[in-house]
Amino acid sequence: MQLIQLEYLLALDTYRSIDQAAEACFVSETVLRKQIKKLEDELGRALFEKKVPGKPIYPTPIGVLIIEQSRLILQEVKRMKDIIQDEEDLPSGELRLGIIPTLAQYLVPYFIGHYAANFPQVNLYIEELLTDDIITKLRSGALDAGLCSTPLKLEGIIERPLFYERMLLYVSVDHPFFDRDKIKLNEISTEDLWLLQEGNTFRTQVMMLLDKKQSNEEINRQPFERSSIENLKYTIEHQYGITILPELATLDLQPEQKKMVKRIISPKPVREISLITHQSCLKFKLIETLYKEIATNVPEKMKDEKRGLIVPVRF
Repeated sequence: MQLIQLEYLLALDTYRSIDQAAEACFVSETVLRKQIKKLEDELGRALFEKKVPGKPIYPTPIGVLIIEQSRLILQEVKRMKDIIQDEEDLPSGELRLGIIPTLAQYLVPYFIGHYAANFPQVNLYIEELLTDDIITKLRSGALDAGLCSTPLKLEGIIERPLFYERMLLYVSVDHPFFDRDKIKLNEISTEDLWLLQEGNTFRTQVMMLLDKKQSNEEINRQPFERSSIENLKYTIEHQYGITILPELATLDLQPEQKKMVKRIISPKPVREISLITHQSCLKFKLIETLYKEIATNVPEKMKDEKRGLIVPVRF
């Protein structure tokens, strides 16, 4: 049994297609087929069902178990390499980071250039993912770290808070709130509120923030949903209504747009942003360099954990 055979096995399970798995592994279909067959012969069991034309390839029941064990074996091999890299004086290697969509566009420009200049031997790969997907990939070893809203309080997940971002109201010019600087939380109605689509943690935080005055069912029934923070901003600028934005998304607005930003008070809501890792991650030095680089370059005012009330991430 060879490690490369296990890698081919995982690729075939991921893509459920011989040609796509072979392409991902940079080998021919013939090579991949032969190596999978050798592994099956050695184990004495078929690991995949017989191919049905036009249908994906699925693992057999025993194949599912072997695939899971193969994943664990390859993770342990990777951990040995991580130990060696972490002992080197100059940080080097690969660092895979997941970041939530409501943060990626606004936070990454603050640190990416500095990080690349200060640590040229580190290959930093950034993937934009929802929080649940980040957690799944951290647990499987497909990611080394994540940037998302916390607290999550999940078993095996280590959270290191970086900063505290205010949640601000963004109002259309013809809305009654437009001529005011501060809006009390209990004045905000969901009747003209625009939200992000389901599955986004920032949407959940907005719902939790407003839950003191309206039920989740009432908020869920509202029809106005958008796919990104930028879509929300554009909608408010061209339609009647209000939305809630994370602070970083408001820092580079034009003067006329800044007039549409209002503070929420009683209480002042903030979302906690943390660098998260799984307890099995061994890239201590690389994770530390990333944490310090982000902490150094975010606006200083955001580092105060007493800026406001931290809004939970989950119900």
